[in-house]
Amino acid sequence: MVYMTKGGLKARIQKARIAFIMLREIWRTILIKINTKLRIFNSNVKAVLLYGSETWRNTQKTLKRIQTFIKNYLRRIIHLKCTDKVPNTTLWMWTKQLPIENEIKKRKWKRIGHIIRKPLETITRQAITWELRGRGEEVDHETPGKERKKGKQKEWVTPGERWKV
Repeated sequence: MVYMTKGGLKARIQKARIAFIMLREIWRTILIKINTKLRIFNSNVKAVLLYGSETWRNTQKTLKRIQTFIKNYLRRIIHLKCTDKVPNTTLWMWTKQLPIENEIKKRKWKRIGHIIRKPLETITRQAITWELRGRGEEVDHETPGKERKKGKQKEWVTPGERWKV
């Protein structure tokens, strides 16, 4: 898991904001239906905002900042003014958007499913199951789970392969 730093999240939000601004003519026009605008928002702005979110550690502060960004820009797409008193739950219902926490969870599960379907030899697949062994521990490959003491070397053990450092 990767912590999303304050600067990293700020940069990600800024990139999504720029993507939104680049499409301002689409948001302003009345010739395009709201559903089409929402699909464009999801595919262009939200995709930029959530890029790499599968690896983030979800903190309440991070989720709140992302959720606030999405909420504000959805209000712009629907042309809601600040004076319009529309609760957020109604906004989510109108736009058929999932809470951001659920979307990130869905992305994480998709990534895990993708990794699990890869062959065992790939590094990404091995990274899921690798074990870090401390000083002087060596794995006895004949009997699983058994360790024997050896010199002062560290070993990283992966399924079917051993590395020495």
